[in-house]
Amino acid sequence: MIEQADRGVTQFVILGAGLDSFAQRRPQIASRFTVFEVDPPGPQAWKRRRLIELGYGVPDWLRFVPVDFEAGES
Repeated sequence: MIEQADRGVTQFVILGAGLDSFAQRRPQIASRFTVFEVDPPGPQAWKRRRLIELGYGVPDWLRFVPVDFEAGES
């Protein structure tokens, strides 16, 4: 990932992020990107609350993108 940031990549997308903790485990790397965590709105709301409760907060470079993976036409 560091190599991609050095090459100018500015965004990192995690589909179905769930309880992924990359942004909290590796903030020195993650903060070099705009990190988009894509997941259903319910789990995202819970995760956001827990991050705040645990003292991590939600950094400016972390974005929660709500999506219903099962919606749409088949």
